Amino acid sequence: IRAIELMAERILSLGYMLNVTFRLAYTDPVGNLPNLIATRRKLDLILAESISKGGCFSLFLIDGDDLKRYNTISYAAGDKLISQLAAILMESIRPDDFAGRWRFGDEFVVILPHTPLLEAAGIADRVRTAIEETSRGWTFPVTVSVGVVEYPIHGRTVDELVGNAEQALKNAKTAGKNKTVVAG
Repeated sequence: IRAIELMAERILSLGYMLNVTFRLAYTDPVGNLPNLIATRRKLDLILAESISKGGCFSLFLIDGDDLKRYNTISYAAGDKLISQLAAILMESIRPDDFAGRWRFGDEFVVILPHTPLLEAAGIADRVRTAIEETSRGWTFPVTVSVGVVEYPIHGRTVDELVGNAEQALKNAKTAGKNKTVVAG
């Protein structure tokens, strides 16, 4: 009986360690959101689902405007900023939406299942406004720029969608930052 108890303890311990390892492998430690690997996997899954069921989805990319000022204070201040942005982002989206880190700087992506473009643009603008308003009392008030796309209008692959969202994001920056721009 003791041998069975020891084996059960080892199995539980192994399960716990695998869970921790999985979490570490797919979670960004700064923003506590899914990391680039997990986010890319989610994009692939929602694209496959939309292709097989004939539905739509939207996504938007968020990039901070001039956030490097926080890193001039310290890298810890920059990390705290990313964590605060992630928290505002999670409070501002719907329960079924997915938010994750994108690339390695101050970029985020939000995936909106079964959401047409105009609705997605409204949610993106709500997130942008929430960040601007919440940060007014911070050391440096923060704004973000956002680029919005919809499948299949703006692309039929993840790379096409992300490329068009990046271009819309670039257009938001060029137009003066702190804007939400829908891909053309």
